[in-house]
Amino acid sequence: MTARIDTLVVGAAPATDATGHYPRLLSSARRVIAADAGLTLCLDSGRMPDAVVGDFDSTSPDALDQARKAGATIVAHPRDKDASDLDLALMYARETGAREVTFTAAFSDRLDHTLAALGTLARSADLQGVGCEPGFDCYALDARFRPHCALAVPAGTTISLFTVAGESVVSIDGVRWPLQECALGALSSLGLSNRASGGTVSARVHTGSALLFVLRAAS
Repeated sequence: MTARIDTLVVGAAPATDATGHYPRLLSSARRVIAADAGLTLCLDSGRMPDAVVGDFDSTSPDALDQARKAGATIVAHPRDKDASDLDLALMYARETGAREVTFTAAFSDRLDHTLAALGTLARSADLQGVGCEPGFDCYALDARFRPHCALAVPAGTTISLFTVAGESVVSIDGVRWPLQECALGALSSLGLSNRASGGTVSARVHTGSALLFVLRAAS
């Protein structure tokens, strides 16, 4: 992703980054919200976030104090809570007028945390939600809010289409194995490891929701 980002939510689970992906992404964001220890990645990348949201069970007091002194908004939640820090950051983004939201450093921690983070991403389709990591981009699609996504993708790129919230009806073209109004069950392997034909990959959600993964070639 190279376009200007409206609101970037930074998690606390960065992947291995050999290409400067995170500093580059942070420098392109109009506004940055750190989810708890996502603050550390922001500071290490040279970008002070506009807000830090979470219960701060994994953020060092020194880093939090540095953010506070720099004028960042600190939104503290109790540790006994019913939502992840990433969900709380998404809630804050909505409440403060985000038009679009991108998530990063959020999908490479414990498997249970990763699944929850994918759920957060799926619920952000009304804000054109995108997950952006060194190895992939992932687009949140929803029949009500964002039913269609068309992307220029090089031939041979790995494409996967999943739903994480029950059965959806989906179509995808511009791939080796197209689907037309196909019922796709939650985490079904039917949409796994397709291949872009070259040109435009077009995915549509007719009912329900889905996540469209575009894997980046290893550099």
